[in-house]
Amino acid sequence: MRICFTSDTHGHHLKLDIPTCDLLIHCGDFSNNGTNDELFAFNAWVRRLKASGRIKRCYVVPGNHDRSLDGLVESEGRRLQYEAARDLLDEVDDVWINSGTTIDGISFWGFSFIPPCGTNFGFQRTEEVMARLVEVPLRRASTDVFVSHGPPWGVLDVNLQRHHMGCGHLLGLIKKLKPRYHFFGHVHGNCGVSNIGETVCCNVASGGYEVKTPIILDITQK
Repeated sequence: MRICFTSDTHGHHLKLDIPTCDLLIHCGDFSNNGTNDELFAFNAWVRRLKASGRIKRCYVVPGNHDRSLDGLVESEGRRLQYEAARDLLDEVDDVWINSGTTIDGISFWGFSFIPPCGTNFGFQRTEEVMARLVEVPLRRASTDVFVSHGPPWGVLDVNLQRHHMGCGHLLGLIKKLKPRYHFFGHVHGNCGVSNIGETVCCNVASGGYEVKTPIILDITQK
């Protein structure tokens, strides 16, 4: 299976050169504000990629800028907002917020939540809530590819102001879950590859205007 990963394109996805692959996985912040126009434009791009034969499926782990997709809160209005936003992404095969699936024998899990980083953003949660949310992926037998919007604490998580933006709860989760790969974005200035034990970690953030070449992973069942 060939998978193409990208993140933090912030509306500039048209600048990406997407190679022919089985899956396109976006690690979040495909928009700036999660508006209907932004979701519609992203969906149209995915439709064109599928029609051209470049990709077979597309999955999204929304980020803090994709705030209209943040529906996992105790609010009827927010839930309805999520449903309306999700309807605009009908070409996206699934939106992984704290969920996943198995495709051709490869198990995936997506996780959108991050520690607080500013106002008017989505998917920000307190330490107490994060501690509960990271327990959900551990209910699965195993995960091959873990995809989150934000990085784990201390792993490719230093921003341009030299501040750590990662999540300690996510670091603990990856150490317990031990996926083969962990892909994420959120921190634009610290792209690269690192490791947590045997887990290969990759920050694939594009950074909006400075759109970078997507990362390709060829993976087979163990």
